[in-house]
Amino acid sequence: MENLIRIKWNRLKSNLTLSEIAFHIKSNKYSEEFGYGYSDVDVSTDGLSATYTEAKLNKQTSIDPLGNENEQEFITYESIQFSISKLIGRLYLLTVYNPSKSIKALTERLSADSGYKIGFGIVDIKLSEYLDSLREKYDLNLVSIKKVKVSNLIVNDNSKATVEITSKKNAFDDVKDLIGDKAYSLDKVKATGYVLGNRCEFEMSKNGSVCVNESMVKYLTETIVYHILDREI
Repeated sequence: MENLIRIKWNRLKSNLTLSEIAFHIKSNKYSEEFGYGYSDVDVSTDGLSATYTEAKLNKQTSIDPLGNENEQEFITYESIQFSISKLIGRLYLLTVYNPSKSIKALTERLSADSGYKIGFGIVDIKLSEYLDSLREKYDLNLVSIKKVKVSNLIVNDNSKATVEITSKKNAFDDVKDLIGDKAYSLDKVKATGYVLGNRCEFEMSKNGSVCVNESMVKYLTETIVYHILDREI
């Protein structure tokens, strides 16, 4: 069974060229002296990839049988693999692979290393539109919508609800059976299908968090670029 990989997309805005961003990254190679930096930097005409590593000092306190308190210090390393792709104008796409709970360490360091000439924002994906475009333009044959999460569902004048539905067939149909034609926001979707005969399974949130089988990462990243650009132009 093919491995699943988690990715996180973010908008990156900067007046710097891709070459200038790459220069700042290459100029800050990982160093034990500073306890952070980049490695495995690879630059092409339309993007770059690298790994950011940060050393963290940890302290652990233990008490021996005599009641004496002992403190130990040890270092752990957190590595974040990422890529940056040029989109249009000042806009880039930051892709983080198998991110931890927060990518703040990476984004803050990229910003600082560039002299605060790089800023970040969330990716806002219109999931229904994106799924339609995958079917109509990018050869996705959907088999099932296994799960959806919807929010801003009006219950009454005082309340709104968030609902998550797991389905054996099509969760969109089940949402309609449950709430009828009431308006809602689509926050997350889990789908399976085939792209040119290759099985594709992914779970995606509207803010750019994705879990997908490894062979489909490139396909989803390329198509999300078009989704973003369609809304920028």
